[in-house]
Amino acid sequence: MSQFCRYCGVPLEQGVGFCPSCGTAAAGPPAAAAAAPSSVQPAPKDALAAGAVAVVKSIPALAGTPLAAPASAGEVAFASSFSSIAGEVLPELGPLQVLLSGGRSLLGSLGTLLNDKKKLIPVLLLALLWFLLLLLPTLGINFLPVRVLSWLTFAHGGTGGGILSVIGGITGKGVFAGLVVSLFSGSGAFQSLGRGLKTFFSSFASKGSGGYGALLLGAGLALIAYNFMAGSASLINVMAAVAPLLLSLKALGSRAGFLRRFFGSFARRPGKGLSGLAPEIPLAGLAAGFTLSIPLSALPFAFSGYILGVLLLAAGGILIAFLKDKGGAGV
Repeated sequence: MSQFCRYCGVPLEQGVGFCPSCGTAAAGPPAAAAAAPSSVQPAPKDALAAGAVAVVKSIPALAGTPLAAPASAGEVAFASSFSSIAGEVLPELGPLQVLLSGGRSLLGSLGTLLNDKKKLIPVLLLALLWFLLLLLPTLGINFLPVRVLSWLTFAHGGTGGGILSVIGGITGKGVFAGLVVSLFSGSGAFQSLGRGLKTFFSSFASKGSGGYGALLLGAGLALIAYNFMAGSASLINVMAAVAPLLLSLKALGSRAGFLRRFFGSFARRPGKGLSGLAPEIPLAGLAAGFTLSIPLSALPFAFSGYILGVLLLAAGGILIAFLKDKGGAGV
């Protein structure tokens, strides 16, 4: 009669003492095989669990973290969430490493989004709304409600101009969709916005030219990013500033996130101009730049965001490189 491994189900030959796949002792092994010393390695499940515990003990930020029972074979569930340790582990990476890590996380989140109906449904509805708002004017239906919805949802972003405007508009649509997902994720987005607004105003109390330089750098980056996503700075494209403004405030009010890790990676580089600065300072500058982009879009200059953004970047760089005093770096 054929025999099967009681652990992994692999067929076993008659007289075999151990499973050739997982190393588990076969039922009823021969006496010689049972008496022989075993040099078989531990089962994969035991090895993975032991390895996971060793990794946890090797990281100070995770030492003493309780482990939940494995949800399945080979899987170890941490009781603490990833976001709670991100602030202690990931900021040690350099800016380029954080960018690469963020890109990989973005690709991974796209796959997660497809399996999360709570987040996928708002995105699908938004895409359908964009399609209708672009289709209706071609059919001669362009009433005031249609135009207002197009303005509020940045529906025409990326539909005109050259290749740079198309890429920028698609990027702006992605930022807007990210805002929609974050607001409907049920993870305290509105509470984060409230905390971020308080942090935004308190960040301007930072002293020292290094802190003000970081604020100017963040504002310059925001103005350039707005002009890139809008294509041309105008009131019709102002949602390309409003959406990232809300996301910046949300990042200010949370303890984790890509933007915080990115700016924090500069602050932890010893000997550099931004070392010692709290990541809230350039984040507040980013929010200030997007706020400034809103009235700036009323001016009749299509590239005003680019021009003012470059000027603020230059001014911030000068403050950090030449006038930074060590005593007022942080908040």
